Parts: sequence; structure tokens; C-alpha cells
Amino acid sequence: TCAPGTFQYNPAVYGQIGVFSTNQSSNYNSLQASINRHFSNGLQFQAAYTYSRYFDYTSNLENSAFDNPGFNVYNMAHNYGPSANDAPQRLVVSYNYGLPFYRYGHHFKALTDGWKLSGITTFQSGFPVSVFDIGYQELQWAYPYAYYSPPSFAQETGAPLEITHNVRNSNIGGIPNAWVNSAAFAIPALGTIGNANRNPFYGPGLNFWDMALEKDLHFTESKYLELRFETFDTFNHANFAPPSNEVGSGTFGEVLSTASITTNGAGRVVQIAGKIYF
Repeated sequence: TCAPGTFQYNPAVYGQIGVFSTNQSSNYNSLQASINRHFSNGLQFQAAYTYSRYFDYTSNLENSAFDNPGFNVYNMAHNYGPSANDAPQRLVVSYNYGLPFYRYGHHFKALTDGWKLSGITTFQSGFPVSVFDIGYQELQWAYPYAYYSPPSFAQETGAPLEITHNVRNSNIGGIPNAWVNSAAFAIPALGTIGNANRNPFYGPGLNFWDMALEKDLHFTESKYLELRFETFDTFNHANFAPPSNEVGSGTFGEVLSTASITTNGAGRVVQIAGKIYF
């Protein structure tokens, strides 16, 4: 800092010292398989499947602050767990099918020829869900005096998680639209660090269908108009957001909204496009 009157350096005042640590690690292991097939009837598809696990000590700056438990500085192994970006299973299928309408109308080739159906379908496991307590029971931090003061680890009670896969009509422990049993976690005793691991369970998965119906209108052999009717999230399937993850809140374990992670925004999107080839 500088003295305000003389703008000279004032050695009596110092700023905070930043500390960067590079002594943690992460690891990713996977099994990957794919198939690519072309059939004689105009159908072709490609499918790619990945089974993986991704573990680390923290996934980003915010992953150990605010809505996530901070570091257990007394037991670094306690911080090791599924990465916030871990998606154990992912299947993506892309396909293109020349529709055989030409078989049923040889006298109306302009209407029956050139139809194609294509799309990309994605199925993916949900991402890990952190569980935390904002009461700062472990007494490691004191908001707002600790910069990026994180909440506390939760305490496992031994009750089963009872994870459901149909939150529309689930009711676990009296919580509507529950994804997980809220009784499986509790606020730790004062002065103790909760024993729950970082990201102890996974949230709802993702399901996307993006499809297109195409038609070619030929003027000559090389000049034609391509019309496309495209839909993103074709079946308007609801992909649910992770459940409320604050232990002690009245909604803990409840799914409160749909996921913000989509291929196109919120809900089904429809568009019509055209392209001229010459």
C-alpha cells in the first residue's frame, strides 16, 4: 500500500498472502466401446458407450465452498471422492435412415423420394450430489471471517439412501418428489466433522432425443432443395435437477426443478430449415 499523502510505499501495511497448493491428484478410468453399422436398406447408425469413474479432491474453486463441504484439513483422504463432473455411464446413438416411401408410389416420385430421418439420442447417468450443513457445526470456519467459508460435512446416520428413479410420485419419509431418503444424513454434533464423504450419491440422469425429418426436392440431378423439420428434446422429456442438498432444510432430498443442462435450452425446440444445392 501507499501513504495517501505522499504516495510513497508504506512497509507497515501488508496485503494477504496467496497460497497455491498442487499436492492433490485426480484420476479417470474408463471402458469405451463403439459400433458403426451401415445396412443395405438405407439405415446407418453409430453408438458409443462409456463406463467410467472420475475421482478427485476438489473439482473447482466453488466445489469446496458455498454449497459444497470444504476441505477436512485434519484428514485429507476425507476429501477424496467422485468428481463433480463424474458421469459413470453415457450412451450416445446417432442414426440416419432413408425412409422407403418410394416403394409405395412409383408414379409420385416427387412426393415419395428423398425422405430421411436422422437424430442423436443421449442417455447419461446423473452427476454427483454434495451434501452439506450451513450451521458450521465443525467449528473449522467462521463466516464471514474465513474467505470462501465453506459449509460443513454432513453426518451419515446409517439409514438407507433409498434412491428412487421416479420422482414424479415418490414420497420418502414424508418428502414429496424425493430422490433420496433425507433420514440418511444429519447435522453433525457441535465441534465434530461429519463423516459423510464428498459427493456421497448421484442425482437424476439425462435423457435427450434430437431428431430431424428431411426431404429433398430435385429440380435436376445436381440441383435440389433440401427441407428439414428439426426438433431438439423431441419428446419434451423432463430431465430433473439434483435434489435439494442442504441437511436440515425442509426440502432436503427433494427435487425442486428440472435440469438447466440441456442440448438446446429449456424444453422442446422446433425449427424448419431449407438449403438449396446447385
